[in-house]
Amino acid sequence: MIRLKGNAGTGNVMNAVRHARAVFGEIAKLKCMRDDEVFTYSKELRVPVDLVEQVRAAGRLPVVTFAAGGLATPADVAMLMSLGVDGVFVGSGIFKGENPAARARAMVAACTHYRDPAIVARVSEGLGKAMVGLLEHEDPVLVARQRAAVALQKKTTTENDGSSDEPPAKRSKRDYYVPEDEPGSKPSGTQAAYPIGGIDAAVHA
Repeated sequence: MIRLKGNAGTGNVMNAVRHARAVFGEIAKLKCMRDDEVFTYSKELRVPVDLVEQVRAAGRLPVVTFAAGGLATPADVAMLMSLGVDGVFVGSGIFKGENPAARARAMVAACTHYRDPAIVARVSEGLGKAMVGLLEHEDPVLVARQRAAVALQKKTTTENDGSSDEPPAKRSKRDYYVPEDEPGSKPSGTQAAYPIGGIDAAVHA
C-alpha cells in the first residue's frame, strides 16, 4: 500500500488533497508520454522501465493507494475518493470530533457512496462539531495548550457561577467518550449496536 500524506492530527485536509493531485497528475502525464519519453522518465526516477510501463498501461499505481491525515468530515472523505484514491484512513478526525461513533459510520457511508452527493450530505447531518482544523503555520502543541487553557477557564467560570445547560443531577464529571452513551445505543452491560463496516441507517432512508 502507498499512503498519500496529509498532516495527521490537524483536521486540515489540504495537504492530503495536494499530494493526491500531485500523484495522479504525474500518472496522467505518464499516460501521454511517447515510448522514448517513458524510457527517459524511468531513468530520471531510477525505477525499472517495466514498472513505469505497468503504471502507464493501468493508469494507476500497482498497489492500493489510500489517503490519511487531516480528514475530519464525510465531505473530506468523499472528495479524496473522487480524486481517485482507493480508500481512506481516519483516526483523530473521528475521535477529536463530537459523536465519534456516528461520525465513524458517516465516514464509512461517504467512502462507500462518494459518487452520490445526496447521501454524503444526509449522513453529514447531526454529527456536531468536527475536529477544529489547524493552518499550516500553526504549531499543534501550542494550539492544544491554548485550547486547554480556554476550556479550563470556561469550566472554572461555569462552576463558580453555577450556570449550565443541564440540571445539576444530570451533569457528568467525565470528559471521555463512552460508546454506550450514544443516543439510541443499547443499555450498559450489552454490546453497542455498531456493525463493523456497517452503513448508517440514513443511507437507506
